[in-house]
Amino acid sequence: MNILLVMNDYEGDNAFSAPVRETVNELRRMGLRIGVLTGSSRTDRDEQENGDLFALPFGRTVRIRAGRGEERYRLALVDPDRVSRAVAWADLVHIEEAGKLCTQAARAAAARDLPVTGSFRLYPESIRDLAHFGRTMNGMHMEQYRDYTYSYCEAIRCPSEHVYRRLKHYNFESRLAVMEGGISTEVLVESEKPFVYDEPYLADPAPLVQMFAGGDIPVIADYPSSAAAEYALTPRNRYAPGHDRRRDRCLRYWAQQEGERKAISLLYRQKAMQLSSRNLARRLLGMMRDVYYGRG
Repeated sequence: MNILLVMNDYEGDNAFSAPVRETVNELRRMGLRIGVLTGSSRTDRDEQENGDLFALPFGRTVRIRAGRGEERYRLALVDPDRVSRAVAWADLVHIEEAGKLCTQAARAAAARDLPVTGSFRLYPESIRDLAHFGRTMNGMHMEQYRDYTYSYCEAIRCPSEHVYRRLKHYNFESRLAVMEGGISTEVLVESEKPFVYDEPYLADPAPLVQMFAGGDIPVIADYPSSAAAEYALTPRNRYAPGHDRRRDRCLRYWAQQEGERKAISLLYRQKAMQLSSRNLARRLLGMMRDVYYGRG
C-alpha cells in the first residue's frame, strides 16, 4: 500500500511538523512506502521515483501556536498537476490539516475513488490570521473544515480527547479515533524541573509531552479551549489562567518537595513512553488499513 501524506510544511522547524516527521520515520522503518506532498525548497530532481517527496513551491508564511508558543508555518502553492501526480501514485491519502492543499488532494483522491484518512491537529484559533475572530467566526471555520476538507475522510485521528469532543460537537461525520502521541523517545535528558505551560488553544499535546518526556514537571494553565490540562496528573499540575499566585505555589511545591518531585517526574516519564511515535505509527497504520481493506 502506497500512503501519501499531505501537509503544507512537513520539513518545517515548528511544533506542528516535528511529530509528523517522527511518525513517518517510524512508518518507513516498518517497511511502508510513504510519500509526502508538501511545500519544499528542494528541486524536482530531488523527487524520488519511489514517491519519497512530491514537492511544491512555498507561498506565504503564517504564524501558528501548536504547542511551543508562536512559530512560523509556510503554506505551499497548490499546483493541480503536481497534486494529481502525487495522488495518482497513492493507494491511500492521509491529510494532516485543513486548507487548500489538503482539500485539493482529498478531492483528487475522491475523484479516483481512493480512500482518505486524516488527522485534526490544529484549531482555527491557533492560526494568527484567524485568532482575532470571535467565537462565532471560529465556529464557522470549524464548519468549513468539516464541510470542505474533512468531509472526504473516512476516518480521522484525534490527538486528544479534547479534539474528539470538539469534532463531535461540530458534527463531523467521519469515524473518529483518539490517538495520542508522536514524540521522539530516542534521546532524552532526564531532569526534574517544574515548568509553566500556557497554551490556550492546544489541540495536539505532543509538544507538551515531548517537554516532560525527560521527567520535567508541568504546571499547566487549565483553559477549557485547550487539551493541555488532560496531562495534569495531580491538582498541583494545573492552575486557572490568570491565577498567578496559585501557579507560583505549584512551582514552589515541586521545587521544594524532593520526594514528591521524584515520584511525579517518574510518572511523567512513564506517561511519555506510552506516547512514542512508534506506538502512534502502529495505531495510525491500523486505522489506515481498516479503511483501506474495509472497502472490500
